[in-house]
Amino acid sequence: FQERVTETESLLSGARVLTMAQVGPVRFSKQGVTLTLSDAALDALSLHADSVFYIELFPTEDGFSLTVEVDGRGISDFPNCEVMLEQDGAVLVLTGEDGTAAAGTLDAERGIAVFPIRHTGRYTLSEMLTEQSETEPVQDALPSVQPEEPVPDTPPAAQSEEPGTAEEE
Repeated sequence: FQERVTETESLLSGARVLTMAQVGPVRFSKQGVTLTLSDAALDALSLHADSVFYIELFPTEDGFSLTVEVDGRGISDFPNCEVMLEQDGAVLVLTGEDGTAAAGTLDAERGIAVFPIRHTGRYTLSEMLTEQSETEPVQDALPSVQPEEPVPDTPPAAQSEEPGTAEEE
């Protein structure tokens, strides 16, 4: 068979993919979407030198789509893989067809976000709700600015009671 590489897909021999794995991480980049295969994913593919490996990877309007086949057999489980996407600094969440969401790791210097994926299929990218991310850094930045007041030597139960909270009837 003839190997073929286009903007959105690669059709490769098992021998080529196995050789790629010996040299370093197996990566496929298509139109700004980069998939890195884990050793576990490669093992799960059960590739042989004469296998036919097919991958289709392309951006969609709101994320990306990933299809993988080995010898014409569709692959759905893709454990411990990573996808890198170009990003503009927003905090992003990647959601799979099954509803599983994963937050990305932002690399602002390189302008990418890295997401873990475990399955092939269609993924949607969305911005994380910013209410928490705007307030959390402020709380985290000042954890010990105010000194704690010394607590008198009293039993813990007595310390936790506030005036007016005792049950009086």
